[in-house]
Amino acid sequence: MGYNEDYFREYAYEYVGPSEESIIMTIFLIYLAAILIVLVVKLVNYLLKAFAMHRMAQREGMEYPWLAFIPFARYYLQGELSGDIKFQKRTVRSPGIWMIVLPIMKNLVFGVLGAVLWGIGMGTVIAIGTAGGGYGFALVMLIFLIVVFCLLALAYTAVYKVLCVLVDYQIFHKFTTETTAIVHSILSVTVPLYEAICLLVYRNKSYNAGMEPDLPKTPEIIPPILPLDHDENNFVRHDEPENTSDQKVDHVNEQEAQTENIPYVYQDFTGEEGYDTSSTDNKPE
Repeated sequence: MGYNEDYFREYAYEYVGPSEESIIMTIFLIYLAAILIVLVVKLVNYLLKAFAMHRMAQREGMEYPWLAFIPFARYYLQGELSGDIKFQKRTVRSPGIWMIVLPIMKNLVFGVLGAVLWGIGMGTVIAIGTAGGGYGFALVMLIFLIVVFCLLALAYTAVYKVLCVLVDYQIFHKFTTETTAIVHSILSVTVPLYEAICLLVYRNKSYNAGMEPDLPKTPEIIPPILPLDHDENNFVRHDEPENTSDQKVDHVNEQEAQTENIPYVYQDFTGEEGYDTSSTDNKPE
């Protein structure tokens, strides 16, 4: 039995994949979305931390809580909220100043070191390109400086992170237990947004016993003592002129006259005598 050629047909399929332009555009969009997410997280972290520290500075009675919204200066305010750091037998005073000085020192040192690395690197490239020799020492120095640069970067990061942990621990310890403060301070330097959220939560918490800020006490206002002028038998009203021996009011006779319903003679402040006219029945004939 032979095979019929009609059963054999050839089919050609052409698969059209994504073009290079579409791949590049996709990578660019993903990269742009990642940048936007990072910027949004940083902005939210900045605002939450600023509002939290502003409230804490107000409760501490500081004169400059608005520093919480100013870049770089807010780190000084955070250190001042912490207070002096006692670490074993040492005390770090004014940690807010150190939180500003250390980044400045880092930028200066790394800037100088980066310029040296760039100069040596360019010299090495030129020496290799010209094939003039003598670039071996420059290459060794370049590798050495790169290693030093990396070690200094790691050392700075470690020192600054430890300082941040100690500062956050001092702040959190005012409102919570020691163990909880340690956990919060460590997570604050490792987890994004964690520090800002913790500060926002603790900004209105009650202080632990003995951790209250030493605020100046406002003087107690003592209300004025009003004169006791309701009993005219014992006190004379203060709005009346001071009585002299010739100008004395006979309060006792006035009370007796009112009780017995008889007229009485009084002497007013002008020195003239008169009769009580409060009752028409007691007028003299």
